Amino acid sequence: MLTEACTDACIMDFIEKKPNKFDNNVGIKGNKLLPSQKQRIAIARAILAKPKIIILDEATSLLDNESEKKVQIALNIINKKGITTIVIGNRINIVKDADMIFAIKEGKVIEQGTHDELLTKKGYYSKIIKSEIKKEILGDKDILKKKSLRNITLKYSNMIGQTMR
Repeated sequence: MLTEACTDACIMDFIEKKPNKFDNNVGIKGNKLLPSQKQRIAIARAILAKPKIIILDEATSLLDNESEKKVQIALNIINKKGITTIVIGNRINIVKDADMIFAIKEGKVIEQGTHDELLTKKGYYSKIIKSEIKKEILGDKDILKKKSLRNITLKYSNMIGQTMR
């Protein structure tokens, strides 16, 4: 049961590499673990509790892209197990595969639908996604010194087109 929960949470590879497998000191509040490892262990613990619902608030906000992918895989696996998962987040990768997305502004639901449906509406959600993509492309402000704004705009336009397909 423990092994299955850790496999589902995509943390088994990390555990297998440890000399004492499941019996390791992870420090106070897990301070010897990487943020993605903490997240995936928390997901494994939640799976072991056999909940009907798991609520995650900004589950990947502190993670790099590679770690975020591992957490997303774990979330997809637990969804297939019939556990309702409510994910609160503002990163594209964590919400785009949801069965239903609720775009909330000032405490009110502005739009709802799937990722593709909301992008097609070209409303509030679409603006948020475009803004996030723009931030990812522009990254730090020094990029403006390295590339012309025209090239950035062109890449941004191409990326929006790819996302909306």
